[in-house]
Amino acid sequence: MSTVNAPTTSNGTDVVLGAKVVCWGGAPYVEGQTYAGPTNQSGWTNSGAVYNVADDAWTPMSTTNAPSPRSAMVALAMRGKLFIWGGTDETTNSLGEQSYFRDGGIFDPETNTWTSISKDGSPNPTVNNGLWAEEQGLVYVWAFIWTPGAGSPAVALWTYDPSADRWASIDVTGLPRMQYTYFVWTGQDLLAIGVLAPDLTTTPPTTIGGFRYTQ
Repeated sequence: MSTVNAPTTSNGTDVVLGAKVVCWGGAPYVEGQTYAGPTNQSGWTNSGAVYNVADDAWTPMSTTNAPSPRSAMVALAMRGKLFIWGGTDETTNSLGEQSYFRDGGIFDPETNTWTSISKDGSPNPTVNNGLWAEEQGLVYVWAFIWTPGAGSPAVALWTYDPSADRWASIDVTGLPRMQYTYFVWTGQDLLAIGVLAPDLTTTPPTTIGGFRYTQ
């Protein structure tokens, strides 16, 4: 692969969009480290580049209206576009808690432009991951919600409709506390597979469970 105009960051995101690969965000690579870390906050970036397989060429991405510098964000391929939500730059608040973002954007590689995403009704800032459900035209986003003294995290779910730029929360009644949850879209239903964690403060999670969500 050509390295001309290629990104030089690590801990960002790489998403395949047809015959293109979009690499965005993260921080400069440091020998012996996987990313710059909290000691080098100035190194985080909201830049990136698009690799075209046919031409073996990189094209720098616009940063106009792009989300702020970050890593560990939800990054999805969505009808030929890049969907970004959440993430962190590893800064901490006055309580020493890691800070997470509650915003995002959609990047169109054909026009090299970013469009901001509505925050109204948006997911908790500790969002963990997500997936694109093509048949429904919806993004599913989930998070672990930690409550002090409550032991293991609860699971929360949201959907995002890009055609309406609208978020909606999902009722998760019946979905138990889980950790290391992995979600799969079957084409019709959402499957939640993970480690059941009734109380991480007292009992190591050892049971694997799976659940089905049908909208």
